[in-house]
Amino acid sequence: MSTRRLTIVVVTGFAVVLLVAGSTSHPAGAQATAAALTGRVTSAADGPLAGVLVSARKAGSTVTVTAVSDEQGRYRFPPSKLTPGKHALTIRAAGYELVAPVEVDVTAQPAASADLELRPARDLAAQLTNAEWMLSAAGTPQQKDSLLNCVGCHTLERIMRSTHDAAGFVQHVLPRMGKYANQSTPLHPQLRLAERQLEMRGEERERFRREQAEFLASINLSSAP
Repeated sequence: MSTRRLTIVVVTGFAVVLLVAGSTSHPAGAQATAAALTGRVTSAADGPLAGVLVSARKAGSTVTVTAVSDEQGRYRFPPSKLTPGKHALTIRAAGYELVAPVEVDVTAQPAASADLELRPARDLAAQLTNAEWMLSAAGTPQQKDSLLNCVGCHTLERIMRSTHDAAGFVQHVLPRMGKYANQSTPLHPQLRLAERQLEMRGEERERFRREQAEFLASINLSSAP
């Protein structure tokens, strides 16, 4: 039997992607035993779900290993990717979420099994990527260009779900954001030691911030939830 396997490993602080997508031939019985964890992904409305990212993280670890469900909704993790211990399982599939949290105890033998039941996501907005937030926001391309300076440090969801009005952005948020270095993160903010050489200054910067503040206040929750 020929199979294709996609494995993604993400380490906190850095993203390391390992793509194992090759064809390997082995008997069906050997495939069944050569797994540390297997299962099926289904939903009550749609049955088996293909292309769902199933992620496993061992308790106390910073490493997440991800597999992809096939046409029958089946996923599998080889023993080389999961070590024995308790693993929390999460999924990523647009429009879906787990019905309940799942934890599975992986042992050396036999292979562990965990079927995952999904339901329609109750907060679909929380699944949007930065690109999708930008596409869904009202505004001109020139106005949206200013959002590109935001995504290097945090998601656009933080802006869209905020309740700051234009005055709040001008007086507090934008000056504070301008003090952070590129690639800062909410968990590890880094203040810049000096102003950027090509950065706007004086009245030009204040005018830009006022225009940006008015735009941001027009697309967030300051007017209505």
